[in-house]
Amino acid sequence: MTALGNVLAYGLTGKLTLFGAVPYLLDKDLRATMTAGRIQRSTAGFGDTKLFGRYVAYQHDVLGKSLRIAPVAGVVIPTGDYQRSDRYGRLPRSFQNGTGAWGALTGVIATYQTFDYEFDADLTYQANSRKAGYQAGNELRVDASLQYRLWPWVLPKTGLPAFLYGVLEANWVRTGADRISGNDVPNTGGSQWFFSPGLQYVTRDYVLETAVQLPVAQRMRGNALRDNYIVHLGFRVHFQ
Repeated sequence: MTALGNVLAYGLTGKLTLFGAVPYLLDKDLRATMTAGRIQRSTAGFGDTKLFGRYVAYQHDVLGKSLRIAPVAGVVIPTGDYQRSDRYGRLPRSFQNGTGAWGALTGVIATYQTFDYEFDADLTYQANSRKAGYQAGNELRVDASLQYRLWPWVLPKTGLPAFLYGVLEANWVRTGADRISGNDVPNTGGSQWFFSPGLQYVTRDYVLETAVQLPVAQRMRGNALRDNYIVHLGFRVHFQ
């Protein structure tokens, strides 16, 4: 799967930030060996949209250091198509662009930043409702990230230079089984643990970043799909 993640963040106040995330699936392929031979199914298009807010509930700043704790909450809007078909018939529900159902998400984010490094951690939970008898599995995830300044090694006394950070991140995701009419769908759900090294280049106006998620452990139900690796390429622009 190749996807483009489009995210807009707007600082409504000094403490409250609003986010809108609309994924677009450029290419999503499923290859399988059936009795009739090897088949390939594919889809593309917009996925489900997430709208959420982050509020800084606790902030402690001293010279060269900052600690912030912020709860997040929002909704998942079913903007992705869940009724795609191809020449083999209706695509499996777990392979559709969207769930067709509304959802809710909540969590908390903690950030500790110094001149030399930054540590971020979050815990989020997404609950999905049911559509046409089908409910996608709820998701619990925990992420932790350490970003250490690699360049410039010594900060200049004046001016604000660009920064190059090395990133080490760990991600744990637990997804519940999908359900149809109250019954678990076989080969769906499970838990995954990733280790994600990366680089981040930060300027006043934009940020370039890349990371590779490598699976450390994957305990999936039955033959649920597993990830070999996930590559992230990011570009952020700051505007006022």
